[in-house]
Amino acid sequence: MGCGSSNALTDDPDISEIEVPDSEDGYPKPKPPTSKKKDIFDTEDYKEIDKIASKIIIKDDTTYEELLTTLTKDLKTDLQKLRAIFYLVGSLNIEKQFYKGVTDPHTPRGHMKLIKLKKGWYTDFFALLCRAAGLPCVIVHGKGKSVNYEVGDTDASELYSDWNAVYVDGEWRLVHALWSYTGIMGYDAGRWMKIEAQGQQKREKQASSKGKQVSGIKEFWFLTDPDQFVYFCLADRQEWQLLGKPWTVDKFMDVPYFRHPYFTSSDMTLTSDHKSVLVPDGGRTVIAFEHDTECKSDITYELFFDEKRSEGTLPDSVKLPRCVLFESTEKQKKLYYRFHVVGIYKTVIYIGGKSKLPIVAFMIDCKEVSQNKNLFPINPDIGFGFGRTAKDFGLLSPSESEAIVETVKNKPCEFHFKLSEDKQLEANLRHNDLEPGKLQQCVEKETKDDKVKFKVTVPEDVDNGEFALQIYGQDSKGKVNVVNYLLTNNKGDFGSDDEKRIRKQLKEALKREDLDELEKAIEEFEKADLSDDDDDLATAKRKLKRLRKGSDDDLDPDQLLANLKKAMGDKNLEELEKAIIECEANGLQDHEDVIKARKRLVKLYEKAAEKAMKENDLKEVERLLNRSRKSPVAPELDDSEVMRRAERYLYQQKRLQKYLSVVLELKPSTVSEIHRYNHPTVHSHESVMATYILLGEKKADLQIWQRVQTMLRLPGRRGIIIRIKNFNVGDLSTWRAKQAKRLLDRYTVDGVRVVSAGAAAFYVWSSNIVVEALTPPKEEDEDEDEDDE
Repeated sequence: MGCGSSNALTDDPDISEIEVPDSEDGYPKPKPPTSKKKDIFDTEDYKEIDKIASKIIIKDDTTYEELLTTLTKDLKTDLQKLRAIFYLVGSLNIEKQFYKGVTDPHTPRGHMKLIKLKKGWYTDFFALLCRAAGLPCVIVHGKGKSVNYEVGDTDASELYSDWNAVYVDGEWRLVHALWSYTGIMGYDAGRWMKIEAQGQQKREKQASSKGKQVSGIKEFWFLTDPDQFVYFCLADRQEWQLLGKPWTVDKFMDVPYFRHPYFTSSDMTLTSDHKSVLVPDGGRTVIAFEHDTECKSDITYELFFDEKRSEGTLPDSVKLPRCVLFESTEKQKKLYYRFHVVGIYKTVIYIGGKSKLPIVAFMIDCKEVSQNKNLFPINPDIGFGFGRTAKDFGLLSPSESEAIVETVKNKPCEFHFKLSEDKQLEANLRHNDLEPGKLQQCVEKETKDDKVKFKVTVPEDVDNGEFALQIYGQDSKGKVNVVNYLLTNNKGDFGSDDEKRIRKQLKEALKREDLDELEKAIEEFEKADLSDDDDDLATAKRKLKRLRKGSDDDLDPDQLLANLKKAMGDKNLEELEKAIIECEANGLQDHEDVIKARKRLVKLYEKAAEKAMKENDLKEVERLLNRSRKSPVAPELDDSEVMRRAERYLYQQKRLQKYLSVVLELKPSTVSEIHRYNHPTVHSHESVMATYILLGEKKADLQIWQRVQTMLRLPGRRGIIIRIKNFNVGDLSTWRAKQAKRLLDRYTVDGVRVVSAGAAAFYVWSSNIVVEALTPPKEEDEDEDEDDE
């Protein structure tokens, strides 16, 4: 691209700013386009236009009219003109040119100078060029996920961005002028530590970096389809989202952080939770994608940990390789995450080999660790399951296509294949704790004609019941891994996240009047072959009939309301919940009786939770909380102070269970030993004394050791062990906790343990209870910022 300006390396003199209006009178009203980008545009068809646009020369005194006359000469369609403008701007290297003597901001070179001096904007320049070519062009303001966004952020107040909507051949289309031509590479806020990459343990603290500005034409931002664009930018005025159903800011911040290669290069569709923040269930979560059998995309991942916002630093003693299992089959890819440390994580998923491209990132808020503390036995590049590698090698008709196979006691697992060519196969069994050589006898191979069978008998006298079966083939390149399976004695440790997501999806669809959403939710529910325990599927099918307006057998609204009133009178939580779902599924959500019933249901939940907490019934509290998350009044219960207290109570009591273990492990003889002390050390006396203070005894009654001895001898429910088991930290007053703390602070656990192991157990329990009681409830952190275009 040439220019007629001076070669002097200066931009003197200064230039005045100008104001470019966002729109002009007489423009067509915004509405969603009726076709996709792929239906109207192919870069191959515009090579010649791009070539001509890249050679256009702009002189200092060239006007917009002169420039556009030259640029669009012989171009017939709006799209051709728009493409020429787009490619021209991308070829100008605006911020690398010099503009000595350019003083008129109303010329193309003048506006280019404004852009370089940070007084003008690409969106304004793009709009002026389009308007000069006779193309209606609007400057759209909104929120954009750029370098100051980090996955999981909930505050959108600082996410500013501008872009263009251009009216092309009768349709409004989107172009992000700034992101099309410039970006920041290598930006990092410096808050994450990389802990795993494709099965390899890392401990790499990411250095803070402002990154560097890069330039180049990015085709994704030209004519971006609105349903993709909205994942990156949200227009302040809903009509300029160009969507049939506009998004809210909350939804914009809640969706996964997709990167544009997800839409342009991955050939995959995310099927797991469509959220930016994943909350693992039992320390486990699954990220899943579907694709057709021709998909050639391979995925890799990285896992990061945020020490600043987590409960603590990552212990050096915790090993974190192979916390993720990668499943790759013919039609899907899954990543199973297993967390061994509570905290805030981020995972980034890529496609491609060495030149990997990010497709999506999630924040993972892990509130509890996995009960399964095992690392996965191996982490092969091709993943687990019968996938493209096996098929390309010539394996056919697998008896097992999924990655995870459940073992049954005293019964071998069999894996059958057909070979399309005369090739050799062999198999190895791997385990974290057992030598491969010792496991070789567990695998038997049988071959007959073109059929191969591997019979695997896993050892049963091991604590860790997870094994990896690796199958290798021999070809001209040598030995190659073609398929892997994870063998486990507990398949329930995998896959429950899919069921949870599908059930939740159906419940969400029942709340709305969206025919397509409901059809999809029903289809997934039936495809997964889930049990309809809550009658959600039956209710959804009735609602689907109503939405299709073919429901001659719909329930009578009067009967539905009568059922609702009866359930309200009975004060039965489960029945009232069902009645509300029925009413709302039949379009009665705004009826005053339904609104009253929702309030009554919230009260019933709160009353049940209060009762369970009072009775210290941990299982019932957990059951109520789990049910409340699926309830039609889940949003109201999220705001309920009683239910929040129940969440804190459950969390606290579960932690207390861990503290309780040190006391429950005490042998009766050890407790007897303590109360047999005639003259205990002050360490022992005051450790036990602190425990009794927390249990409600008066300090004055505990000063004399003989009284403490008497209490220690009390049997049954009055005994110290039973009282600790029934202890509810929620009933503990702050002043009593502080009173115990003053006693405990005089000693250390090691100092107490030297004189009495039993007293040390009470010291540990009491210290943890004091910490629980005096630590204020933790509020959810505000999220910080990071990276994008």
